[in-house]
Amino acid sequence: MKAATAHQLEHLYRDHHEALTAYLNSRCHDAVLVADVVQDTYLKLYAFLTAGKELTNPKSWLFRVAQNMLFDHYRKNGTTVHLPDQELVATEQTDRHGPEDCLLGIIAGLPMKYKRAVYLVDVKGMRQTEAAQKLDLALPTFKSHVQRGRKLVKQGYVDCCNYTINEQGHLEGEVKKWHECKVCRH
Repeated sequence: MKAATAHQLEHLYRDHHEALTAYLNSRCHDAVLVADVVQDTYLKLYAFLTAGKELTNPKSWLFRVAQNMLFDHYRKNGTTVHLPDQELVATEQTDRHGPEDCLLGIIAGLPMKYKRAVYLVDVKGMRQTEAAQKLDLALPTFKSHVQRGRKLVKQGYVDCCNYTINEQGHLEGEVKKWHECKVCRH
C-alpha cells in the first residue's frame, strides 16, 4: 500500500469510524454484525483507494456503502433491518451518482400502500407471504401492490433521470450527476 493511501485510510478511519458504527447500531442491534459491516466497509474503501480512485465526500461514501452492505446481508438472510418510513431517503450526497442512489428516494415518494410493499420485499428482502401477513393483507392484494409499486419505481427512474424502458421492460439510460437528478438533488 502506498504511504499516501495508508495515511488517507488511517485518517478516514479516525474521522468516521465512531459515527459509522453508531449509525449502523441505530439500524441493527447485533454488535458483531455491525463490527463486520464496518470492517468490510473499510476493506472496500481500501480497495477503492488502492485502485487510484478519489473520494469527493468520503463520509457519504462510507455511510452509503455500509448501509447497502447491511441491506444486502438482511436480504440474503431473509431477515429485516429497522428503517422507518421517514428514513427512506439517501444518505449524504457524493459526486458519483448511479441508479441505486435514486431508489430509496423514489420509493419514499410512492403512495403508502406501494411504498410499504416494495420496501418490505425489495429493500428488506421479506418474502411476499410474510410481508402480506405483517401488513394484514390478503396475499393477492399484497402481490398486486408489489407489482404496481415496482412499475411506479420504474416510472420514477424515467421521471427522475430520463431513463427509458426497453422492449424487455428493463431500464436504459445514462447515469446523471446529482444536480441533474430530480429525486436526489432535493
